[in-house]
Amino acid sequence: MLLASLAWRRENRIDGIFDREGEVPEKYKITNPTGYFGDDKDGNSIVCLPLGRYKNRDTMAEIGLPAFLRLYFAWMEIVTKLLKEREAETGKKGLQVIQLVDMECYSIREIMYQPVREFVKVSQAIVSANYPESLKVMLIINAPSVFALAFKLVRHLMPKETLAKIDIYGQDEEEWKRVLRSKCAHLNKVPVRWGGTLKSTDIFGTAGTEASVWSGIVPLSFFTDDVIDSHGFKKVKVGARDKYKMDVFTTSSRSEIRWRFNTEDHDIGFQVVCPRGSTLVPWRRLDSHNSMQEGTITCETVGKYQLVFDNSFSYTKAKMVKYYVQVVEDGDDENEDLHNVDLIDTEYHQCLSVETGEDEDIDDLQDVELIHTGSEHNCG
Repeated sequence: MLLASLAWRRENRIDGIFDREGEVPEKYKITNPTGYFGDDKDGNSIVCLPLGRYKNRDTMAEIGLPAFLRLYFAWMEIVTKLLKEREAETGKKGLQVIQLVDMECYSIREIMYQPVREFVKVSQAIVSANYPESLKVMLIINAPSVFALAFKLVRHLMPKETLAKIDIYGQDEEEWKRVLRSKCAHLNKVPVRWGGTLKSTDIFGTAGTEASVWSGIVPLSFFTDDVIDSHGFKKVKVGARDKYKMDVFTTSSRSEIRWRFNTEDHDIGFQVVCPRGSTLVPWRRLDSHNSMQEGTITCETVGKYQLVFDNSFSYTKAKMVKYYVQVVEDGDDENEDLHNVDLIDTEYHQCLSVETGEDEDIDDLQDVELIHTGSEHNCG
């Protein structure tokens, strides 16, 4: 195996790859970042791959599979270099990497693209033959229900040794955060989003820290679907079979809640729920992709109201919603420009994307269950 691996490195010019080709282009550091979350208690390095937000399909269509594999070779060399540096610093031998693979916002369109599946097949064979002891365990987190279908398409392409190292967790954040915390030796190197204590100007640890945990210059807009545009509107992606629930608080009776929103390409359900839990604005499926939706309600009760963008009726399509919400308390200027007020804080409980690009919703995905490999976990 050693001789074969040395031959592979010569044939693919792996040694000195950075000297000849330079570092990975900045563009792909942005679209395919890797986070270093410190070490576990045994000194093994923990790296985070927000795979659900990668756009490998688009990248492969742009540069081709051979060039994409070169990027992957470079990444494996970076990991190997990291492990060697940690071994030199700690005096420990045989250190491995723990991969935290975050599937939040995953789109099944990725794996339906044949070159992506070919990449999985080739890359796994390369890792098995040339980096066989590099992986300690792979923790797949935030796996949506449709991930079962994607996993079925590629699991036969993966070596049994790799499959035995994979643990899959669903979207129960408390569960996978508890597991990650138990493995991390230094929670101050793990961003808040993943259960650590590393604080920055955003929950992803992308800005405001002494040293970014992410490889390359990674903008916040890459990590979050909640982005404010130049006109003050926010945008959020509502995953297939999901709801986006926005909490809006009032402090006086006779307050008004005003909203405007539209969607890209497809319709969405909408309703407003009052503090007592009853429906104030009945659920309706709106053609918000054709026209801006606007509304106002007068709140008789002080408390928390919920504006619900409901995409639970769609089994395959995520919906991008652009919205603006304003609370006008009793006595405020009722003619205040909607574009000059602060946005209301929102809470998005899930944001998985399973769009396929087809025009029809696919009902037969409803009963797909998550696959369990390695240790047994609740992946509901």
